[in-house]
Amino acid sequence: MSDTVKTASHPFAKRNPLFRHAYCKGIILSILANKALPKATRMQQCEAALVKIRGSLGIQLQESDESYLQTVSTTDIEQILNTLRNELTSDASRVAFLYEIAYYQQASFRTDADFQQVWQSFVDDLNFRKDAVPALWNVCQTLANCQFPPLDISLLSWMCGACGISWSDLSAFFTNESDLKANMTIMLPGDVPLELAWCPAGVFMMGSPAAEAERDDDEPLHQVKISKGFWMGIYPVTQKQYTAVMGSNPSNYDGFDSHPVENVTWFDAKDFCKRALKLAQNIPDGMTIDLPTEAQWEYACRAGTKTPFHFGDKLNGEQANCDGTRPYGTTQEGANIDCTCNVGSYAPNAWGLYDMHGNVWEWCNDWYGPYQEGFVADPQGAANGTKHSERGGSWRNAAKRCRAAIRRKSAPEDVYDNLGFRVILTSGK
Repeated sequence: MSDTVKTASHPFAKRNPLFRHAYCKGIILSILANKALPKATRMQQCEAALVKIRGSLGIQLQESDESYLQTVSTTDIEQILNTLRNELTSDASRVAFLYEIAYYQQASFRTDADFQQVWQSFVDDLNFRKDAVPALWNVCQTLANCQFPPLDISLLSWMCGACGISWSDLSAFFTNESDLKANMTIMLPGDVPLELAWCPAGVFMMGSPAAEAERDDDEPLHQVKISKGFWMGIYPVTQKQYTAVMGSNPSNYDGFDSHPVENVTWFDAKDFCKRALKLAQNIPDGMTIDLPTEAQWEYACRAGTKTPFHFGDKLNGEQANCDGTRPYGTTQEGANIDCTCNVGSYAPNAWGLYDMHGNVWEWCNDWYGPYQEGFVADPQGAANGTKHSERGGSWRNAAKRCRAAIRRKSAPEDVYDNLGFRVILTSGK
């Protein structure tokens, strides 16, 4: 954004006039610091920015734009910071506020030393963890040129990990401002719960970068937009859930209610979705249960991250159920359980989804095929084919086969004792 101020609805700025000063001061400083422009041009840009801010925040100023500009540009930054210290008492509130400040900035601020100094004063005086500062600055740089919706969910998710903050704590500040909704639990026959986590709309980089070690040729990096949020099963479908809906359990490792169901065909998985929609007790009207597309699956798996795994760039069986004797990103070998395990045995990603790496491969809705090139919105996979896509890797696989970008394919009638599925719930509209 080089010539306009983005529009959004910011809870902090609406709540306190001093926060509005902080927003405006940050924007004005970034404009005034752009010495490449004549002073008169910079003042005109400041006044234009104020018009945008007033409209987006719904604020009626008592004075003229020129007077307000003068007030804000001369407001003592320490006065603002003292108030912020008293009111932004949690890590999540401070990160949310800094996110909003960064969102409004002009692209020129990213390399402007004067504004970086002002930004650093916010970070220092609000007592952010020192190890989080580089990650925060990187996010703010990205936001300055962001062409996506007002709340960039992927970046916000990444900030959670960078700053050690839970997704639920940070997203709470934006619940009424964006495509964020509560998690949901639907009840299958026999009062068996199926828990689902909300995955908001957003944009992400699908596939793997050329520099990612041991990547495959069918993972070209490309930008994908997920235009509509969806709920995804927190776990892969378990043996207990599958039996509740289908009346039988085909698993090779049967008798373990909390292990993922396996030995299911793609047709079985689709049939489960159809029956669960019909039999569940409390699904809202107009909703559909289905398998995720590959794009939805990887988007949900990453939850804002760009590393090979949602927990970083190393896996040796300690972070997910895989063959840890064949590690990735490290020479240290780890566990090899050599079978499925209870779902939820390892830490979830930022959106509260478990077992996105390892345990069992998961069927996707798509026919397997090459990715579309360039920017793609809501890709559905190949128009036709003979095999369907699977994602996530499994207990049997080396760690490299459990990366977020890894792809596998099988005929829809195939069954394996390391292949299961998870479901999504979407609006039919």
